[in-house]
Amino acid sequence: MNQYMPFITDFLSEVGTPLSALIITIITGYIIRKIVFIRLSRWSRSTKTEIDDIIIGALKGPIIIWFLMLGIFFALKTSKLTDGVVFIINKLLLILGILSITVVLANISSRLIKVFSQRVDSALPVTSLTQNISRIIILLFIYIIFSEYVRNIIYNNIRIM
Repeated sequence: MNQYMPFITDFLSEVGTPLSALIITIITGYIIRKIVFIRLSRWSRSTKTEIDDIIIGALKGPIIIWFLMLGIFFALKTSKLTDGVVFIINKLLLILGILSITVVLANISSRLIKVFSQRVDSALPVTSLTQNISRIIILLFIYIIFSEYVRNIIYNNIRIM
């Protein structure tokens, strides 16, 4: 048994710390999500508009994904991976974060269009096509803004490897 102790302690120090950072961040995210969204839901019931309900509903799911990404970031900071690998994974996390925020904004805009079009009597009925067009416009707008940035990240990091 003593012959395996150095291997076990090395394994725990290399994998245990990053893994515990990931798990602690995800658990903290669940707790924060629970507390914050309970309070936000109470507050949104007292308002007259549906805007806050739409925003809260759109943020409820992705917040766990964001805490998972934050946990991966902290795990990378405590890991013993090479700087090049950590740099690339951090840039991928940034790209995924931007993409997830874009999807959230597209969903919020689509729901807002639906809600506000129902209030206007003379407006044509909003179809899923109208909502999808608004999502596509936002996705294209974000794509145009970040395409050069993402392309530079990928191109520069392929040369590092």
